Amino acid sequence: MLLAPNTNKKIYTWEEYNADIHYLASTIESTYKPSCIVGIARGGIIPAVHLSHLLNSPLHIKYWQTRDGGKRDLTPIPDRALIVDDICDSGLTFKSVVEACAHGEFKTAAIFESATAKYTVDFCINDNNQEWVVFPWEQ
Repeated sequence: MLLAPNTNKKIYTWEEYNADIHYLASTIESTYKPSCIVGIARGGIIPAVHLSHLLNSPLHIKYWQTRDGGKRDLTPIPDRALIVDDICDSGLTFKSVVEACAHGEFKTAAIFESATAKYTVDFCINDNNQEWVVFPWEQ
């Protein structure tokens, strides 16, 4: 992962993403069989689609924003779902999504997680040290 010059931004490449998403899928597959993948829009959609293919699980998209506009899709999350976002930074999105879940039968996954997050995901690949991650689909 490259650090952008004169910033605290991490440039996350497609190569890194592809290696990480395959590793994440194999880690999940070894311990959990989700009934479906729930991708949190916007950032979680790409990894959710990829995990849906790799884990051979149906895909659902949930529109949920805690920062930009406060949109909340209250459609129920199915039992044994895997809830996916690209990053668990503050943890507020994951925390509010799972608090709205009517059951406790789900797991969560992210590519990055900050140590200071108010929610800890079940599956994660990378720690984030408070740097802004620029994902390949954002470049």
